[in-house]
Amino acid sequence: MLPSRLARPRTIASQSMKNNAGPEEPNVQSSNRFDNHTIKPSTDNMVDDDGPHSDAPAGITITISSILSSDPSRSVDALKKVQKILVIGPETGHSSPEYLELAEHTEGLIETITLQMAHVFERPEDLILDDNFRLAKHLIQTLNNFCDHSILAESLTVDILTSLLEELTLRLLETDDSSVKKVKDLSRFINMIILRLFATGRKMSIFR
Repeated sequence: MLPSRLARPRTIASQSMKNNAGPEEPNVQSSNRFDNHTIKPSTDNMVDDDGPHSDAPAGITITISSILSSDPSRSVDALKKVQKILVIGPETGHSSPEYLELAEHTEGLIETITLQMAHVFERPEDLILDDNFRLAKHLIQTLNNFCDHSILAESLTVDILTSLLEELTLRLLETDDSSVKKVKDLSRFINMIILRLFATGRKMSIFR
């Protein structure tokens, strides 16, 4: 049920999160919100409130695989399920079966998000379509939620981090150069995600 490895990023197989992960680095707080003029560490107001989504039980591997769906709406639904799990605070997450299951598939999740980001940003002319733009926002929002959890970010290997940072850096340059305002605005949020990864990832892995 793991994502396909035939796409561009260079990654390794998903691993379970190490139980002996190092001490958590201080989190970048994300309680503030973006306004139209100032970049702050949150992407909450990017995501549209389009009603409740299904809470039907599904294995996390199925949810992660669904992120790679060619149907943007299905991919967004899967991302929203992941976001709902990540909203759980790090302190209470260890008592949540869903959180613990997600923690065991952290690298598979990030690898899948990296692949889907490569797909949705591959054709800039299609990114302005509502469904694709909404998917791009939810990919960024999920990464933002992920960065709230240092213990998850610290579990990422150098290869996974390298692929993700390469993808984010490429899309940062592309969106910042866009003549379409809403696409150009994405560069601010992508830049913020890169900075948050630097702050929450394992320092030795980030330096490597």
